Amino acid sequence: MVKEYKIDQMTFLKKYGRDDSSSALIYFYFAKRSKTKSMVLMALSASAMVGLFSAIELANSPQTNNPDDFADAFAFLWLALSIYAVATFTTIGIVRLIKYSRKKLLHHLKNYFDGNPIPPNIARSKAFQKLVFLQHRLVPRRNVFPRD
Repeated sequence: MVKEYKIDQMTFLKKYGRDDSSSALIYFYFAKRSKTKSMVLMALSASAMVGLFSAIELANSPQTNNPDDFADAFAFLWLALSIYAVATFTTIGIVRLIKYSRKKLLHHLKNYFDGNPIPPNIARSKAFQKLVFLQHRLVPRRNVFPRD
């Protein structure tokens, strides 16, 4: 059995996209998740490339005892800084994946349908406001007050 929050974007939209704000919230969360996944994948692939280049550099460097030769020190410094940058981006990406999880999306949607407002940090963001505006303009409207 699939858990309620482990559904894809289209199922979220069909099940919970009742109005402009809820649809925009779903689009917002899935857009943030997509960007974050690509950031984590790029950081991990950069990590593999840094490791490969560092291994090649250290393997091809001459083993001299000359104190004026900074090639090994530069390679180690470059490796350390690269690992620090990759670890930073990967950590930020994992934190963002947790922040914009589907479980939290479902929690926000249920709170919204219970009458609570969308959290202010999301509602005030320009990305969310743009999605609400686009939803309002692109989704055809049904007549709320039908004619007799």
